[in-house]
Amino acid sequence: MNRIVKHAFCILWLIGVGTSCAVFSGAVQDYIEIADTKHCLRNKGWTALSVAFMDPCLFDTLAYVAITWKILTTHRLEPHQSCWRAFWRAEALPRLSRALLQSGQQYYL
Repeated sequence: MNRIVKHAFCILWLIGVGTSCAVFSGAVQDYIEIADTKHCLRNKGWTALSVAFMDPCLFDTLAYVAITWKILTTHRLEPHQSCWRAFWRAEALPRLSRALLQSGQQYYL
């Protein structure tokens, strides 16, 4: 399972780098000159731009979910405690785990 998660994050990272480069090259070279007028038009190729915007959002969200999952499954909670309660209040977690969980929650607020 860890191997699959690792490969998924590597692929998302490569997509982010690739689309960022594609947006940059598209911004530099994506113009068409209007015949002998010294004016140009920009082509409307926004696909790479939308992917370049959404990929970091997806990557950050999945990283937060993976870290939260690992924290909550590593620290065994007592049977009467709910996992969601521990998630929102960070109860019964060590200081470092609690700080990681709360800083991740603050990042999304």
